[in-house]
This record gives sequence, C-alpha cells and structure tokens, in this order.
Amino acid sequence: MKIFIITARVAPIRCGVGDHSVLLGNYFTKRGDEVVLLTTRQQSPTAANPAFEIRNVLPNWGFQGMKRLWREIIDSKPDVVVLQWVPFLYGRRGCNLLLPLTAFLLSKRGVKIRLMVHEPWVDFLSPYMLVIGLVHRFAMMILVAGSSRIGVSIQSWTNILRARFPWRRNDIETIPAFSNIEIAPEVPSLPASFGIPPSSAILGVFSLYGSAKGYRYIEEAWDRVLDNNLDAYLVVIGASVEEANKFLPRLVKDARCRFTGYLKQEDVSAWLQSLTLLIAPFMDGVSGRRGSVLAALSHGVPVVSTRGKLTDGIFLADNPLILSHLNKDAFSNEVVALLQDKIRQRKLAQLSKEFYERNFSLEKIAEVIVPRESAALELVAHEEIDER
Repeated sequence: MKIFIITARVAPIRCGVGDHSVLLGNYFTKRGDEVVLLTTRQQSPTAANPAFEIRNVLPNWGFQGMKRLWREIIDSKPDVVVLQWVPFLYGRRGCNLLLPLTAFLLSKRGVKIRLMVHEPWVDFLSPYMLVIGLVHRFAMMILVAGSSRIGVSIQSWTNILRARFPWRRNDIETIPAFSNIEIAPEVPSLPASFGIPPSSAILGVFSLYGSAKGYRYIEEAWDRVLDNNLDAYLVVIGASVEEANKFLPRLVKDARCRFTGYLKQEDVSAWLQSLTLLIAPFMDGVSGRRGSVLAALSHGVPVVSTRGKLTDGIFLADNPLILSHLNKDAFSNEVVALLQDKIRQRKLAQLSKEFYERNFSLEKIAEVIVPRESAALELVAHEEIDER
C-alpha cells in the first residue's frame, strides 16, 4: 500500500503532530507499506530515525504550495492520504481554506483522504476568536465533505462533529494519540548528573507547552510537598529555566527544582524512567490527546491529573490514573498521598504500562488510522456486499 502523510512540521522543530506523523510513517514502513511524508521546504528532509521518504517540496501552504501538493498526489497515486489537521499548523491564525479545498477536490478525483483531527477549531471566547472560529468551522465542513474517514483525538470532539455532520456520523470515530516518546532500552543516570540523590523521590512535569495546563496547580502541589517535609525533587522535562520562568516563576527559585532544557527523545525516555510520578493538571481535564500523560503511562510512571469537561470516558472508568477534581487543594493532597505510599506507586507503575498497551499503543492506533492492506480489502468487500 502507498500511503502519503501531510503535516506542516517535522523534527527538529518541536511539534507533537510532527512526531506523531514520523512514528506513523515508521510503523507503516515496517509493516511493508510505501510511505511518503509531504511538507514544506522550510522543514528538514530528514527527521528522527525516519524509515521513509520526506518530500519537503511544498513552497508554502498557499496557492503555490497547493499546486505542488496536487501534482505530487496526482502523479504518485497513493492508496490513501493521511491529512494531519490542527488549524494553526497550516497558516497564521489557522485561517487556511486552500488546503481543505484542495483535499476536497482531490477526493473528487478518487483520492482517499483519511483525516486525523487533533484539534477542530477554537472556541468563541472573544470577537477576534469569533471570526477565526467561524473560518475554522468552515474549513472543517470542507474537510469532512472530502474525507473518506474522520478520526478525532477525543470523544467530546467526536460527539460534536457527529452532531454537526449527522450524515457522516458513521464515518467519524475517536482515535486517541499515542506516546511520541519511544522507550529507550539503555538509559544513563540523569538524576545523578543533576545533583539528585538516588534515595529521593522525583516528581516530573513534562513539557510546559500546550493548552489548558494548570501551572498554579503544579506550584501549589510542590508547596504542599515542601510543607510535608518529603524527600523529593521536581524536574521539568523539556523546558529551560528561561522557559519555566514564564509559567512557573516560583519553582525557578527553588533549590530542589531542576529544568532539563530541550532534550533528545532518548533522554526524555531516560528521565521518564527515573520519575516516581508525573503531575499533569489540565483545566479541561486529561484526555486522549495529552501526549505527556500517554508518554508517562507507556513508561510505567504513575500519573496524577485532573478530570474536566474534555476527559474521555476511558479515563473515568477502570484506569490507573489518579484524577483529582479541578481544585488545587484536592490535587495537592493526591500528589502528597501518592508520594507517601510506595506500595501504591509500584502497583500503579505496572497497571499504567498495561493500560497504555491495551488502549494507546502505536500498533493499535496506527492499525485504526490505516488498516493493513488485507484488512482494508476485506472492509471494501464487505461494504460492496452491504450495498448490494
């Protein structure tokens, strides 16, 4: 099977969707597919361990870029095109209608578009966001019309899209993300190099970027750890002191807080394997698009997070995460209680790995996004029989 993946950014630029695309491409290549990733000239023609071709040939995401994208796809005749969609990836303020329109027109030429919606649009929080949000919604309408299947990162957004586009209800499904951090088989002792004693517990915060992070919850939880005189350090993975100072100014001044700066994937994995627990509060709740949480779970790290309006049902049922209500005191209490309970830490570590493999592994998610060719042919055959 020939698979094209479209995305705006790839490593070394920081972009979770770019990492997601590279890992997808590697998996599809490993199972025997021919994979091409299409992106712009500003991106590197190589990424972290790519096993496939990256064509950084598009001049931009405007008119000239769409002419080139059209030619690349029409000439190469891929079996399926995976379009990674976050509005803000493809233009200033995310107001790009040319890419959705090009995808729609390609679908009319027989190209099979598999849409992956990581974020659909912005909420109407201000007059400025009202205009942008309307454009985002119009773009989504075009994309839904031109896509054979639509994957959505969380259940809440799946429900919204099904309600907005009821005639495509059966083609819209929830497909969560997977961890962008592969488990490194050999890891150095990074905590020791940062002056952290081997006997101390390590609380982790992974990445300070992304929407709805509960920064004040993190600071309050650390204050509660100090108030209880617990032998612990806090490590902010992936952020420098300068970056952390924008979001967690109180922690920057603390002698027991460490900031790793931007890291290679294997070093991120090494840090995750060193953590006692991850603290990950979100003001809209944990969900299947939160890569930091999924990375921790895949590494067997107990997670303390929050439940909110976007929390997927899978995180509310039988799962190993500790979920607090959106209350700083309640969240801090959960963090302290877990730090004080080593037996529970060990139990949650094992359950976390099992939970991740059961629900979020790369293999499971990739096979839903683009089933292997034999399964896809069987599906087409069944659909043809049903139509008769």
